[in-house]
Amino acid sequence: MTMSEANIQQTILVTFHRLAIERGLKKVTIDILAKECGISKKTVYKHFNNKKEILDRFTADVIARLSDEFYKTQLIEDNPEKLLLKFFDIIFETVQNLPPSIVTDAAHYYPDIAEKIIQLREQYTIVFLKIIKKGISQGQFRDINPLFLEGVYDAIVNRVFTPSFIVQNNLTVKDALSSFKTILLNGILRDGQENLPGDRR
Repeated sequence: MTMSEANIQQTILVTFHRLAIERGLKKVTIDILAKECGISKKTVYKHFNNKKEILDRFTADVIARLSDEFYKTQLIEDNPEKLLLKFFDIIFETVQNLPPSIVTDAAHYYPDIAEKIIQLREQYTIVFLKIIKKGISQGQFRDINPLFLEGVYDAIVNRVFTPSFIVQNNLTVKDALSSFKTILLNGILRDGQENLPGDRR
């Protein structure tokens, strides 16, 4: 693949991302995408067979970027509290502009994409709980029964981070994450730790 072809693919993906945010996944057509990219439909189809393939590639790129950032952060940061804060920052950076329509469209029209999101959420639930339990065992976090904490965490995540809850309550994904971050950190950090430098609430 030449550099020009790589640039075209990247332009298609970046433009798709922007249009999905502006209009919702369902309303982004190949016609609209080609026009916004300044290329022909034929050129789009040269790189992607259909819209679903573009969406799959876009989703895979987002998941890969998140996984890579999480992995690199864990290599350089061992402090549970700082690690949690950095993880939240990584997630915020990724989802900060996503409107509820993205979540709704994924659930209604692209169930396999919605399933990937659920799997990702479950994967990082395990990571977050492991970090929190480590902080408790080291005395850095409040002495909370880990099993109780896990139950509360799962209940919040599975109730709040769903398309229906987010849309019905007129939230953005960032709104839900920000509130969750506040509740979680204020619940587990010891007195006087709630507003440490680096907390970007």
